[in-house]
Amino acid sequence: LDALTHAGPAKLSRISPLTCLSDVMQKVTYADVALADTTLAVLLVRGALVHRKIAAEPALRPYAAG
Repeated sequence: LDALTHAGPAKLSRISPLTCLSDVMQKVTYADVALADTTLAVLLVRGALVHRKIAAEPALRPYAAG
């Protein structure tokens, strides 16, 4: 957030040490986190149901086999 609200890179001297004690990012609420968790869970379940399962890892491609 510091880098976005100031010119140039973030500076540690402008960031409160109390920032590290917070569970969530500044301006993010616990409701935001719960909604994101729920959305992610739905996407993961939907993806698991839609995508086919494989029995094993595929063989390495020749360019990666070294």
